[in-house]
Amino acid sequence: MAGDAFDTEGTDAACDILYSVNETASSTAPVPSAEDVRGWLASLSTWGRWGPADDRGTLNYIGPEERRAALALATEGSTVSCALPITFDQSVHLPPSAPPPGIPHEGWARPLRFVIEDGTRAAPPTTRVVAYDAFLIAPHGPIVTHLDAPRHTVLDGVSYNGLPAGSPGAAGTVEAVADGILGRGILLDLPQAQGRAWLDDGEAIMPEHLEACEKAAGVRVGRGDLLFVRTGYRKRMPDGPSERHAPRPGLQAACLPWLSEREVAVIASDVANDVIPHGYEEIGLPIHAVGMWAIGLWLVDNCGLEELASTCARLGRWEFLSVLAPLVLRDGSGSPINPLAIF
Repeated sequence: MAGDAFDTEGTDAACDILYSVNETASSTAPVPSAEDVRGWLASLSTWGRWGPADDRGTLNYIGPEERRAALALATEGSTVSCALPITFDQSVHLPPSAPPPGIPHEGWARPLRFVIEDGTRAAPPTTRVVAYDAFLIAPHGPIVTHLDAPRHTVLDGVSYNGLPAGSPGAAGTVEAVADGILGRGILLDLPQAQGRAWLDDGEAIMPEHLEACEKAAGVRVGRGDLLFVRTGYRKRMPDGPSERHAPRPGLQAACLPWLSEREVAVIASDVANDVIPHGYEEIGLPIHAVGMWAIGLWLVDNCGLEELASTCARLGRWEFLSVLAPLVLRDGSGSPINPLAIF
């Protein structure tokens, strides 16, 4: 069923073009073949561009000039979080003496909260009683807002730039951005520009759709940008999918050359970026596989973009200062993150 009607005031009819992974008539762009996508592992590669040991990839596009320009966008003195709330499996509320729960075999699990002390222990009125807990959060998957480091994608035993994977101390982890990521953020709100509440499951975003929304927003994505793409998925599914690879809207593989040409530093979305189904089962998620492994692109999956979209619409501006500060996790392939948009 198509998305609900949405306020179309101030939108651009050019964004009415829609593409479905199962229907190509509404798009003028060719759908890349599996051979095309595999070829991009070499033709879009940035390996060696910034040296043989580089593990920052597309973050090299953000230099002092880009940071100064981004800082100048913070004129309103307001901030918006682009993270989903981390909710916990309500069936698990265990003291440390209890046996640990089993982890589902789907390859991902909802975060768990373990109560170590709940603060109710009897004590004299003037004695401090602690309440503290512990959390088990697997960042990857379709639930948690998280940053994907290049090490998250491995082919033939190596990750981005030919760096070895799997061994302690390997490069390409979230430690590479311990000082954070700061740059110009741009929101492309596809359903808003199309007069809809959300894109449909399996609906693929093509470069022409991104460009139409640029025109509607009056912006142009460029070097070092942190690009946020709203599909409206979290408006319809605030608790996320019931299965890891449940159908969802997202970027089609055809966007990879576009992201490379525009020199985008970070791509973020309210889904895990790739459209599902994507049609490249032998390769895997192409935005992740080619984007991270060949281009050195950093990804933020599962953002909460509803408040950001409302703020951009209210202010009539779709660019802002964006700050990403992941946890400094030794050897971490990803981290839970709270992306901030600052106006």
